[in-house]
Amino acid sequence: MTNMKKGIIYGVLSGVSWAVNALLLYNVLNLYVASKGDTSSLRGWLLLITCALVIALTDSCLAFLAELVILAKMKKLAEFWKTLFSKDSLAVLPAAVCSGLFAAVPYVIASNYNSPLALTMSTAFPVVGAVAAVIWFKEKLTGLKFAGIVATIAGVGVMTGLGEKVPWFVYLIALIPAFGYAFEGLFGYSAMREDIHPEVTTVMRRVYFILLFSVMILICSILTGDFGYIGELLAGFDVNAETFPFLSGLAGNRAAVWIILLIGSGCSAVSYAVWYFSMIYGGVGTAQALNITYSAFLVIFMALPPFKVIPGVGTVVGVAIILAGALIVSYESIRADRETPA
Repeated sequence: MTNMKKGIIYGVLSGVSWAVNALLLYNVLNLYVASKGDTSSLRGWLLLITCALVIALTDSCLAFLAELVILAKMKKLAEFWKTLFSKDSLAVLPAAVCSGLFAAVPYVIASNYNSPLALTMSTAFPVVGAVAAVIWFKEKLTGLKFAGIVATIAGVGVMTGLGEKVPWFVYLIALIPAFGYAFEGLFGYSAMREDIHPEVTTVMRRVYFILLFSVMILICSILTGDFGYIGELLAGFDVNAETFPFLSGLAGNRAAVWIILLIGSGCSAVSYAVWYFSMIYGGVGTAQALNITYSAFLVIFMALPPFKVIPGVGTVVGVAIILAGALIVSYESIRADRETPA
């Protein structure tokens, strides 16, 4: 079902909506207020991972509610429940495992050593996804399109850099999420190719996310013996008034915090939905490259009122490279699609 223009539009929308999710959950809100982990012991690492998993689980649960509303509007709710309780749903399970075990966890570990490194290397997933899609799905990948994909990743690298030097194994850990996120998309795309509706696939993946994160949190809590930590984390969610004084009036307002969380998670739901549609219409390589434009859109949103965070020269150059790479990917995808015999 190729419609490259639709694929590009959906891909850009996935980047925009994910940028709004990042803006609200990780800039407007401070979800790490009650985090008490450290990198000096196994227990400290488990507490760090638990914090990240609790945030991811909260986001997933709220996004799941939004996705059910989307399914109802699309009149796909009955199809979702029918597919969920059939063996067909198992086709989506690997996507959740890749995103959870092989993306979220190593990303947390790497980012606690070096956050810029973790972000830069994790965004290499479009290269992995594009090459794997050529082998797995026989997608066409021209040299210019591949160069555009690499450019979007390079732009993120220019924006964030690699940070301080760290032990060699941290670089390997930081690279694991690139494979995790890439294969999450590939397995999801594979499920959709088996006649499962894209939005149904998205919501089934969310269900597996919730189950997987819940099990991982339970295991971490058993190992640390600190079951009260989960409640402390949830109770500690607050607005980021320290960084953005204009939010000070909402500090401690639990209702406002959860409303912002719900809106941000709803954007996550939209982002995944249109990302999967982008893969269906435009292919894996195009969709994954356009998805990471969220880094550029986040910088743009942060520069606008009321945030007014003026980016540095390196950040501006990085944004320009990301957008240029996205334009190259879009142009080459449309050109190659037109030249492909129907």
